[in-house]
Parts: sequence; structure tokens; C-alpha cells
Amino acid sequence: MAFSICVVAGMILLSTACLGTSHDSEDSSANHPSYNVHEIIVTAERSPIERSQSPSMVSVLSKQLFRRLGMPSVGSTLCYVPGVRTEINCQTCNYSQVRLNGLAGAYTQILVNGRPIVSPLVSLYGLEQFPTAMLERIEVMRGAASVLYGSSAIAGVINLVTRDTWEQGGFVTSNLNLIGSATVELATNATVMHRSGQENAFALTAHYRTRGGYDANGDGYTELARLRNVAIGANASFGLGNGRVYTSLAFINEERRGGNLLDQPPDRADQAEYRLHDILFFTASYTAHVGQHRWELYAATNATTRVHYTGVDHADGWGRTRSMYGIVGWQGTFHLPLRTTIGAEYQFDRTSDAIEAYGYKIDQQLGQGGIFAQVNEEILPRVSAVSGLRLAWHDAIRGAVLLWRAGLLWRPSERWEFRLNYGEGFRAPQAFETDMHIAFASGGVSLIRLDPQLRKESAQSLSLSMTHRFQGDGYIAELSFDGFGTSLRDPFVLTDDGLDSIGNRILLRTNGSGARVVGVSCEGQLEWNNLELVVTFTLQRSWYDQPVAWSKQMPPEPRFLRTPDLYGSAMLRIPIGDQWECLASAVLTGAMFVPHMAANGDRLVRTPSMLDCSASVRYRLGALLQGNSALTLGARISNMFNAYQRDFDRGRYRDSNYIWGPPQPRTVGVELQWSF
Repeated sequence: MAFSICVVAGMILLSTACLGTSHDSEDSSANHPSYNVHEIIVTAERSPIERSQSPSMVSVLSKQLFRRLGMPSVGSTLCYVPGVRTEINCQTCNYSQVRLNGLAGAYTQILVNGRPIVSPLVSLYGLEQFPTAMLERIEVMRGAASVLYGSSAIAGVINLVTRDTWEQGGFVTSNLNLIGSATVELATNATVMHRSGQENAFALTAHYRTRGGYDANGDGYTELARLRNVAIGANASFGLGNGRVYTSLAFINEERRGGNLLDQPPDRADQAEYRLHDILFFTASYTAHVGQHRWELYAATNATTRVHYTGVDHADGWGRTRSMYGIVGWQGTFHLPLRTTIGAEYQFDRTSDAIEAYGYKIDQQLGQGGIFAQVNEEILPRVSAVSGLRLAWHDAIRGAVLLWRAGLLWRPSERWEFRLNYGEGFRAPQAFETDMHIAFASGGVSLIRLDPQLRKESAQSLSLSMTHRFQGDGYIAELSFDGFGTSLRDPFVLTDDGLDSIGNRILLRTNGSGARVVGVSCEGQLEWNNLELVVTFTLQRSWYDQPVAWSKQMPPEPRFLRTPDLYGSAMLRIPIGDQWECLASAVLTGAMFVPHMAANGDRLVRTPSMLDCSASVRYRLGALLQGNSALTLGARISNMFNAYQRDFDRGRYRDSNYIWGPPQPRTVGVELQWSF
């Protein structure tokens, strides 16, 4: 408690430290990023490039959108990107994953400032742990990207960019929510930015979030875990010689507890999951220019410790996890005269985790390296091409892996863009995020174990996209279609391997025969007389070449589970004058098949479609106190029609992975935002 009070007091000190400075509110310059064709992105080519000039299609979520949505964590915002869906996968601890183009979370590489340092352990809860207050924007690139980012970037990459624009001033935001009818959530952020001339800049962010446990069906066991999250982040940029140094540091402390008897120690509860994380992210880079040439040295790391408990009936389910994940590398972009990027990097993963009572142990010490080269140049008038190779090696794979990517961009006019992309990727036979989560199932616990004969999984992806912009008297619009297909060879699948000697249910991660995902994503955007409308939807199909035996009690299943054929989102922003703003949004999750491993037997459940609708209103007061200081008040109702799962498992022997649909029930909240 004393630590939490110190954090909140520190936020107040941060905000008062810059009173009297001049800063335009971040919302005042907000335009939907898709209309800014000259916006600079970094994910598509590993170096800055205009979005309209990139052969790869990249979606961008801005800091203005984060603050309009009023959502404290990254996972809640990603569902507004076409082809992207986030989901909660545990009823007790609420671990989550993001699915790109219909593939599970382990197929997506999450980056921090362009570096793949989000370890499999952090990926379990990272989407909810990393606060949006620390981010400048999120860039999402769909499709195999292992040539650029190494192993696991099969579905694509999500790049969390902490800060690369700097202003003078800051803001404080606080959100107070009532979840259901009795659970309170509070999230408070403060950010201060300082800039000295054109060379040196600094930003400091503090975040505090707390949430009580929520019981949806009155059985005494939580569906939303009790949560306390504290995060502090710092970013700095300064000149050095003829180059520039950029550093980013973030520390996250989070405690979560689900199950029953929340006021008791976890091992005194009838069923409980407890997680206490300490997470450190650090990135640093030095970039210099020599004429038209650009080169960069970089290093980044993620260190995590976790104390955890998972148990039923007071079992001795305590464990401790340590993880160190990092990367060092160099890359250069040269005009020779073709625009050529070459580089080399080395990644390491040191992860240990164990619960002796369950015979569960992971001791993973892996390294992987890569040398890559890529050429991007205009080959014909209005036609650009990119081609790249990576020679990769991984401690868990015998021999080297050669990967190739290629892409074409044709811009017949300023209003039309056509893209064709091919990419290859792979995943090494190692432990991924879900392998480090112990679930409750079949009246006990379930563990994932790796097949000793597990081979690497490889992928090929192809996409064809079209973008058209319309402009008329008082309106501007954009329509994009993206057809995609992914073929998996030796895909990792989970099969039922029965019970071990102490009664734990074992799911074996082994290789399947092959799998396919095909689909199309669409995004339409309109700005008319300051009104903004964005609509996305994705249609897809996914299947295995040979059915997978996910349960010994059920026939093998050829379809991907937990994967709807239809999903999408919509958002409507209506500014009224200079002070009022209304926002309406909706997230659609189509029907899907979800496994239910209950104490009385297994079954496959076809869930109904769910539409999560939300609305908010914000009022911006005029200038206050000194300079351009301003106050904004807001109110929001999320999931207003309470589209929430009704058939949760009940009691201590429930299947905690049987959870689907919107992440929380109807929630009402108020917001206070002060910018200065």
C-alpha cells in the first residue's frame, strides 16, 4: 500500500514539475493515420520509410486513439486493426494472446522499438501489462516477417514504439471504472516531456492500475482476476558525434490473483492462480548518417522474474521463474545505387521455470543468429520492388535456415496502391508462452509438454492488397482490401496424451501434417466534415491437412479451434464544436469452436457471435491556469449490451481455459485528463 501511495504521489510531482510550460494537447493534432500518406513508419523495412512508399502494408494505432478509447493496456486496442483479434484464454489468471490472420499468438513476434525482446514468458500477460500511456504508437505488419525479425514472425509483427516525437509539457489521465455492478478499476497515468533545442529530449511516464476480482456467475470464483499494476518508463534522445542515441527503459511490477478466497494466501484457497511479475525492458541504439548512407548499432534486453502459484485443494503449486531475453546487432542502409540494407544480429533466451509438485520444469538456454540483406528500389516508374534474404541459425535446429521475402508496390496514381508480398518464416522446437501456463482442466491441472522428436515448423505466406483513396468536397475516404494465405509445414499442434503418474492431464506439443489459412481483410475509412468513421472486417478459413486429436474422448478435428471465420470492428468519432467529442465503437467476434475439458468429460462448443458495443463522450474545457493548460472530462460505457459469456464453468474443478468472447461485462467509467 505504501508503495502504491508513493507512485501516485510521484505522478502528481511529475505533473506539477512542468507547470507553466506550453504544450498543445495531443488530441489537437489528431488525424486518422491512414489519411497521412507521408507518415513515417519503421517496421516494414527496419528503417524509416513513408507508409505509402512501403511494399508491405502496415497499420498504425496512434497515441490519440489510445487516449480516446480510454483503455489502459495494449491488448484492448489491437482489435481495431484489420486481421487482428485479441482474446482472454484463462478464466482464473486471464492470460491473453493476439491472433494475426487467424494464427495463434505464438506465431506473432512482438517488438519493443523494433527489437524482438518480448520473451515467451512475458507474452503470456504482456498485452495487458504494457500500458498504452508509455506508447507513441503501435505498428502492425501482417504476413511472414522472419527475414527481417527472425524466428516466430510467421503471422506478422506488432511493434510497440515507446516515443519518437517530442514536445514540451505533459499530461495526467485518470480513469475510474465500475465493472459489472460491484468491481472497481482505477487507472492513472502521468507523462512529462522536455526538449532542449533540436538535439536533446527526455520523457518520463508513470502508470498505476488496480482492479478488484470479478465473479460473473456467483460461484465464488473470479472470471476477472484481482490486479495491481505499476509501471515507470523513461525515454531519452540526444546527439553524439555525427549521430544520435535513443534509449528506452520500462519497469513493470504486476500482481494478479484469481480463484476464490482472495483475502487468503493462494495455497489456502480451494482453487487459485497467483502471479507476481517484475519485468524490465531496455532498448538502446546509435544511428549515424554518412552522406546518404545510414548505419545503426543496437542492443536490447528483457529481464523477468515471476513468483507463481497454481493449485486446487491447497496443493503445493508454488513455482519461480527467471527469464533473460536479449539482442545485439548492427545494420546499415546504403545507396549503391540501389537502396540496400544489410545487417547481423544475435539473440539469446535464458528461461527457467519449475513447480516440483507437478513434475513441471523448463530449463531453456537458446541462442539464434542471423545475417540479412534486402534491396528496395523503384524498378519502373511508379513500381517499387523489395527482395531480401536471411541466413539464420538456431540452437534448437540442426543446420542453417535460409529465408526469402519479395514484394511489389505499384502506384498508378496518388489514389491507387497495389501490393504483392511473399514471405517465409519458421518456429524453432522450443517452449512458447502457452507452454508456461498451467491450466485447470478435467477436475485437476493440465500441462503442456514438448515431444522429444519435435521438429521446426516452417511457413510460406502470400498476400495481395489494394488501397484506393477518394476525395471530394468536404470528405476524404480510403478503402483497402488485403487477401492473404499462409501454408504451414510440420505445424505445432496439441494432442491429448492422457494422464501422468500423479493425475495431471498432459497435452503433447507435436508436429502435424500441414495446415492452411486463407482469407481477406477489408478496412474502410471516411472523414466528412470532421466526422470520422473506420470499419474493418475479416473473413477467413483455417484447417489442418489431417485432423488433430485434441481429446481422446472426441473425434479428431480438422478446424483451427478458437478461431472464428468472421471478426471485425467499427469506430465513429463525432466532434461537436471545439469542446465536445462523441465516440462510438464496436468489436465483432464471430462464432467459433472452443474445447471444453470439464470434470465430467470433454466436448466441443460452438459459441455464438458476440458484438461488444461501447460509447463515450468527452468535454474539453478552455485554457486553465497558465499557458495552454487544459482539462478534459469524459464518461464511457463499454459493452453496453452486456454481450458476455453466460456458460462459464463453475467451482473449484472448472476448466479455466473454457473462456471466450468479450474480455469483460458491461462497464461504466469516468475520465479526467489534464494537459499542460
